Amino acid sequence: MSGRAPSVFRSTIANWAVFVVVAVVSFLLSPFIVHHLGDTAYGTWVLLGSFVGYLGLLDFGVRGAVTRYVANQYAAGDHAAASTTVVAALRLFAGLALLTALVAGVLALSLDSLFRIPPDLLHEARLVVLLGGGTVAVSFIGGVFGGVVAGLHRFDIDGGVEIAITLLRAVAVVAALNAGYGLVTLALIQAAVSVLRASVAYVLARRLYPELSLRNTGPTRPAIKQLLAFSLFSSLIQLSGILIYYSNSIVIAAFLPVGVVTYYAIAANLADYARQVVAAVSRVITPRTSAALATGGVDAVRSVVLSVGPAATLVTVPMAITFLLRGERFLDLWMGPAYGPATDQVLWILSLAVWFAGGRLVAAAAGLGINRHRGLAALYACEAVANLGLSVVLIKPLGLIGVAFGMTIPTLIVDLVFMPKYCARHLRIPPMEFLTRVWVWPSVACLGFAVATFAVERWTDTDSLATFFLQVVALLPLVGLGAAITVLSRTQREQLIHRAWSAVRGVGRSALAERE
Repeated sequence: MSGRAPSVFRSTIANWAVFVVVAVVSFLLSPFIVHHLGDTAYGTWVLLGSFVGYLGLLDFGVRGAVTRYVANQYAAGDHAAASTTVVAALRLFAGLALLTALVAGVLALSLDSLFRIPPDLLHEARLVVLLGGGTVAVSFIGGVFGGVVAGLHRFDIDGGVEIAITLLRAVAVVAALNAGYGLVTLALIQAAVSVLRASVAYVLARRLYPELSLRNTGPTRPAIKQLLAFSLFSSLIQLSGILIYYSNSIVIAAFLPVGVVTYYAIAANLADYARQVVAAVSRVITPRTSAALATGGVDAVRSVVLSVGPAATLVTVPMAITFLLRGERFLDLWMGPAYGPATDQVLWILSLAVWFAGGRLVAAAAGLGINRHRGLAALYACEAVANLGLSVVLIKPLGLIGVAFGMTIPTLIVDLVFMPKYCARHLRIPPMEFLTRVWVWPSVACLGFAVATFAVERWTDTDSLATFFLQVVALLPLVGLGAAITVLSRTQREQLIHRAWSAVRGVGRSALAERE
């Protein structure tokens, strides 16, 4: 098995392939799980998943630190230092895994005093939290080796494994629910998948990096300090992300019946799918910029953000437009008419944050890659606190819509006001240049798509999901046409036209040769 890193394009395609499979599987499973469990049980499942997600905070950002340092040390050929980094991370996580199990036990015993979980589900809920704690503990250990694979940029191989595991998990979930099993069985499946993923990550890391040694690495205390120094701020970013994306379900369950969580979760999951499309790109950018910093400096990182950022926005804006203009119809076709009206209002608000998610994720990934994420940590922490506070304040007068506003308003302020300032300071990108090149012009490029989407929704009768998706795909070339006009420079347009013409001529010559 070759340890040679694939190109950025190939890595990005691999990550997108993983995302597509995971998104399609989740998309197909969501209505299946909701209808089999019911609103209350599914809302409880989402709530507990959010609650257990907080145990991931015990990661302290160490996996990201492993990826960053292994990428740098492998590129420099310093295999001894890379080995010490991995062993130090394993020692850290061994203790954290035990702590996670203990915290999960305390949380399981406290569930009845924290949330209004129906009595008939309380015993199952406690078992789900315990199993979830074990799942997180195992993922810590596997995450170290996953960080090694990411540090080697082998997203192609890792992606293939993730696709296989995702499909296996989907089959297990369908079989379990069809057989009449419930929440505990779903949690057992999650735990088994975590063990499998960790085992495969270990094998991949050892095969791809044979020079890596887990023995005789010498003192690990300096490496532990180095990992913690880097991960201190990345863990704060992780904490903020969990507060932003997981706290809403907990806030809803604290003030409203747990079944209401289902309606919010449906819209939030769609918004998260949109963000994950760009996350597939940003996952590649972090180790790449870490390695590029040593050769091209900050200017090289700057050029990456200004080239990839607009492309990321061109991905998220069409999804946001579709949610804004056709969200209710999509929800009716996907989940059923009972979920459309109430969930559409939440989705409409969350879509505003999706619009700007591309540039934000790319810039943040670059900041992590060059170890300039202290500012991001403080920024995200303020966003998380504002999100939680606004959600608590607004849920009483506005219900689910208030929670959606509580998440979206701080996110938009960070994206449009503070993120450009961060890029100016650390990536040498003037704020106005960042705003125009990463967000404004890509958004303008999508105007034709928006007009066509509105016309399709207004004057066509879409009665199936297949038709809906075909309509969206048929309109996507308008985004490419708009990008060619507004986003690409004159030189880039000329190069694109030249390549297209060369390709056409090549096909013509081949056809002529076959006739002769």
